[in-house]
Amino acid sequence: MAGFLSKLFGKENKPNTGVPPYPPSMSEVDSAENKAYRKAIEASLEKFDASMNRSVEADAEMEAFYQNNVTPQSREMIFSNSYDNMARILNALSEKIPSSESSRTDHLNYVLGFYISVFSRTLVMDPFEIRDSMVNRFRDLPTDLVVDCTAESLAYISLTNEKLTERILGRFFLRDMIEKNAAKNTEIETKSLNDPQYGLKPEKPVFINGFGPHHIYLNALCTPDGVELKNDRRGSMQVRGIEGPVDVYDLFLPNGKKYMTIYLCLYGSKNSVTAPRGLCFKAENA
Repeated sequence: MAGFLSKLFGKENKPNTGVPPYPPSMSEVDSAENKAYRKAIEASLEKFDASMNRSVEADAEMEAFYQNNVTPQSREMIFSNSYDNMARILNALSEKIPSSESSRTDHLNYVLGFYISVFSRTLVMDPFEIRDSMVNRFRDLPTDLVVDCTAESLAYISLTNEKLTERILGRFFLRDMIEKNAAKNTEIETKSLNDPQYGLKPEKPVFINGFGPHHIYLNALCTPDGVELKNDRRGSMQVRGIEGPVDVYDLFLPNGKKYMTIYLCLYGSKNSVTAPRGLCFKAENA
């Protein structure tokens, strides 16, 4: 282990194969199937966005369902205590999902279960994993229908739950901007890798490919003697010569003492496997 650390902490910043596996890059996940999935979410976003400021038509059955069949916890967490939020999405999904139930209430319960299944998965999965998991969960429905209704649900959740918007949409709709900026950053991204100040100066940041993988990178860092670090994003800045903001992260020891500050740019062509001077990757990842 000492030999490994000494090599990493030598004159050059050397790649460390112990970094946890990153999620697939944008280019790897953007198959024809995934492009269609993205298009379905985009279309649903436009549809719902156009109707968000309009009240839902009066529907006594739906109102009774909201009062009698939706728990107070679900009303608050999933629908922000808004009848309109619930009625809008259940109406949309129930028009697509066929009814094999004897009553409308039973059908709405089934549709609500579908939507809650998507919602719960947004807390632990990315949109591609959610799609695949939903297809497996609802095998009684045609695959294309499950994918379409999952896309519609994700679009609606992103419009009605601000906390989940970045998690749902980040890898989809920032893609073009990330790729555009990454192409302009290629030269400085490569040039700074072996610089002693790599990651330690705003103009020589660690480059990461998009939102999400930066958490994996930050959580893998530790001191050269293996002490785990906590990180806190202090803010971001614009740096001449770098496309996209550079984020500032303070790293702290377990006792709360500040250890150092590093700089990340999320507009890189790939995910860095290099630790700045004064840092290593956790032994469990080696």
